[in-house]
Amino acid sequence: MEVTRLIAERFVKYVTEDDLFSDEMRVPHRFCEKHGHRIPQTLFLEFRNGYRVQITFSYDLGTFLGIQCLYDDFDLEGGELFLFQYNGVDGFNVYLIGRDFCEIDYPAIVHRSQNCRPHKVSLQKGGLHGIRFLTEGNPVHDEFVPPRSFIDRCVNDLSLRCFVDYILSNGKKVSGGFNHSTGALCGFHLVGQHLGIPDLNRYNMLLLNYAGNVNLTVGVFDDDFVEVLSQGTPLSIVESMPVPSVETNFTITVQPCHSQQYCPGVNISAEYRPLLNMWSRTDYISVYSGTAC
Repeated sequence: MEVTRLIAERFVKYVTEDDLFSDEMRVPHRFCEKHGHRIPQTLFLEFRNGYRVQITFSYDLGTFLGIQCLYDDFDLEGGELFLFQYNGVDGFNVYLIGRDFCEIDYPAIVHRSQNCRPHKVSLQKGGLHGIRFLTEGNPVHDEFVPPRSFIDRCVNDLSLRCFVDYILSNGKKVSGGFNHSTGALCGFHLVGQHLGIPDLNRYNMLLLNYAGNVNLTVGVFDDDFVEVLSQGTPLSIVESMPVPSVETNFTITVQPCHSQQYCPGVNISAEYRPLLNMWSRTDYISVYSGTAC
């Protein structure tokens, strides 16, 4: 499930009590406007535990149809959130955030149409998601406290230590820290600065993801619950992090096999090894297309 072939804004759906009785789910307009033409009419939603269900997307209405089974199968009560990540092919990877604003411990279930066993969820593969809403009464400055349940699981299950690196949507990495006594993340004032956002509190929420490798990925979402992707280069250097001098770009010649649905990947020449060694296991890169001379 943890594979996506297109970098598109993620979006979040907050589940109300009224939603529990509806078979439709509205997709944010900004996402539909930008990516709706890419989404197939018949698509799949896939969760980390292997639960996979086929639904319908109406481009004209901007809605998912056939989703009420999600509420029933996962025993939702209202107050939960779905995080959607388009996989670029046939549907969305979906993560379920509980009422405590931490990703749930997934039940061992699959959809009734599946003839398979559930997957065992590994937090080391894909990390743990948590959400922190930005409000006037509880703003984010240099230091803030994420949801307690999220921090507890990061410490107990993923060995969160005193030092963290914030990985931003534009690929930049900013050094930060974690205070075990207060449960607060600190050094956050640089995050908005290197995202080009003077005041993070103008937005709606932060999405946090920690996989136990020191890197804590930070996403910023607007009032429509759509991710804000900032401009930048993946290997931009911030003052707090000295980085060895390496080539910061590489080229790939597109081959016919690369457009096939089950293309296993793209080979990168060994001469770019110093650059590749700087990447995390999951990372962002900027891609530019052109015609070779």
